[in-house]
Amino acid sequence: MKVRVQLFAILREVVGREEVELDGAEELTVGHLWEQLVSDHPDLGGYEHSIQFAVNHDFVSRDMLLKPEDEIAFLPPVSGG
Repeated sequence: MKVRVQLFAILREVVGREEVELDGAEELTVGHLWEQLVSDHPDLGGYEHSIQFAVNHDFVSRDMLLKPEDEIAFLPPVSGG
């Protein structure tokens, strides 16, 4: 299954793109996508415990199973005022 993942803030800067397309097995989880992205971009590994995952605009856990039409986003923590 091919899926597109939107990246925000520092994640986008590290990868150099705001969206990536990843291939995975038919039973693909958000966590599998994150692991694949970190494998392709090892500098992302330091964000492992601070990012949030969203599918179809809802925050989800990394064990969420995906469907081909899902909209996926990886979001780092945001600060500001």
